[in-house]
Amino acid sequence: MMKSMNRFASHSAFRLGFTMVELLLVITIIGIISALAATNLARTQKAARDTTRRTHVKALQDAMEQFYANYGIYSNGCTSTNLATYLPGGMPADPGNQTISCTVTGGGADYCALATLENNTEGNCDANCNAQAGGPAFCLKNLQ
Repeated sequence: MMKSMNRFASHSAFRLGFTMVELLLVITIIGIISALAATNLARTQKAARDTTRRTHVKALQDAMEQFYANYGIYSNGCTSTNLATYLPGGMPADPGNQTISCTVTGGGADYCALATLENNTEGNCDANCNAQAGGPAFCLKNLQ
């Protein structure tokens, strides 16, 4: 009888490693956590790019208003040539693959600077600079 107990004790002492079930469980948990982290990272990156777009539109608005203060009309185009003095870093570039644009109307009397957002429910206008809460774009119009 003593022999069989010693045999059992020595067998359990040599159990090295993990069972297949334990390994699969750990791999599954790591996969779920990774998927949640990747989703959150993508959402955060979109929000950061949209914030950059809003900042760029505000810089464009500031440049147009400075031009207006000097000349009494808005620049006839939102280009780096026309606004070089007011945009020392050049025209703001989109951080992704969306568009940042500016439209001047009324012979320099009005303008609308617009950025298309990735999260297209957090804007304040549509693609034509018409006010729309929860629109696909962020717009700023002339202040004068």
